[in-house]
Amino acid sequence: MGHAFNRALIDSVVRFQRLQGKNVLCLPGTNHGRPTGSDVA
Repeated sequence: MGHAFNRALIDSVVRFQRLQGKNVLCLPGTNHGRPTGSDVA
C-alpha cells in the first residue's frame, strides 16, 4: 500500500504542476537498492 500511495501522491503533484503550465518530467524509479532477477542475469 505504501508504494501505491507514494506513486499516486507524486502523480497528483505532477498533474497539478502541469495544470499550472509548468514543464514537468516525472520518471518514477523502481530500483530500491536490491538486484532483481533481470539485473542478475
